[in-house]
This record gives sequence, C-alpha cells and structure tokens, in this order.
Amino acid sequence: MAWYEKRWWTRMWKEKSKVKVDVPKDIEAISEFLVEVQRDISELQKLLPEFAELEKEGSVADKRLLKTNYQSQSKMLDDLLEKYEYFQTDTDINGLRLKNIAREFLRRAKKEGQDDIVDSKKENHRWMFGW
Repeated sequence: MAWYEKRWWTRMWKEKSKVKVDVPKDIEAISEFLVEVQRDISELQKLLPEFAELEKEGSVADKRLLKTNYQSQSKMLDDLLEKYEYFQTDTDINGLRLKNIAREFLRRAKKEGQDDIVDSKKENHRWMFGW
C-alpha cells in the first residue's frame, strides 16, 4: 500500500465537516416531536390489538377463510411497519439532535474554561454517546 493510501495520511488531509448546531431550533424540534409522538403511539396502540385479533382468528380459521385473513394481516402489517418506521426515524433524528446539543454544550463549556464540568461529563457514558 502506498503511503498516500495509508489511513493516517487520508485522515490528516480529510476535510472535517462541522455540524452547525442551532440549539434553540433543535430544542423546538424535539419539543414538537414529543407532542406529536403521543399521536403516533396512540395509532400504533390501536393497530396492535387489531392485528393480534386477526392473528387469533387466523389460528382457528377455516381453510377457506385463511386466505382472506392473511390478506387482512398483510395490510395491517403494512400499516404497522410504515407507522413504526416513521416513529423510529423521528426518534433517531431527535436523538442525534440531542447528542449535537450536548456536544455543543461541552464545546462551549471547554471554551469558557469550565474544565471541571467537561471532565466530569466525559466520565459519564451518556455524555460520550455510548447509547
């Protein structure tokens, strides 16, 4: 492997992208998510018992009705998977926002000479984003 292909060389010259953190905007987005998440959860909570009922019916259904039951379960699972995918994606995005807010806090605290706060937070796995 040539020296310019080595990891240390590519890391040295790689442009570092800086994430622009707008803390108030991110906090507002997280707050909106928490309000809307109640609606998402209630929709999922309505669909799950309906799917469970279809599953029970499918286990005792006659062979002639089984095809209809599977079609109904398929449609129900499509809805569940779609709604849960959106829910999980929104949750992940807001988790990243919160991590960025925490990084920005640590950066600002270090800049202001609050090394004791930064050092204490670096010992905590949540602040080092081990989740």
